[in-house]
Amino acid sequence: FKLWSRVRKYGASPTGITQNVETLLLDPNGRRIIANSEFMILLKQAKNDREELVQLLGLSKELEKYLVNPEKGAGLIKAGSVVVPFKNKIPQGTQLFDIMSTDPDKMASN
Repeated sequence: FKLWSRVRKYGASPTGITQNVETLLLDPNGRRIIANSEFMILLKQAKNDREELVQLLGLSKELEKYLVNPEKGAGLIKAGSVVVPFKNKIPQGTQLFDIMSTDPDKMASN
């Protein structure tokens, strides 16, 4: 946590990514990292993790819905104190889809 908070003082933007936020939520320093992060992209969350994030970030029930069972490419963006829903569906059959897809059944065989 010290590194996370210190580098921000010098204008750096610490960056982290996880598929399972539970690891951070179980650790007091991890919770502080989440609470002090200016920018986050939140996708579908497991029920317990979602409930913890809603409380920690002060999300409304309306915004929580975007983390329950969103379409692929949809979720929430948190920038500072603003949280907005987003949809960024990439059309199949495009080069970008082929590059970005994580679905083994839909990945291009290049």
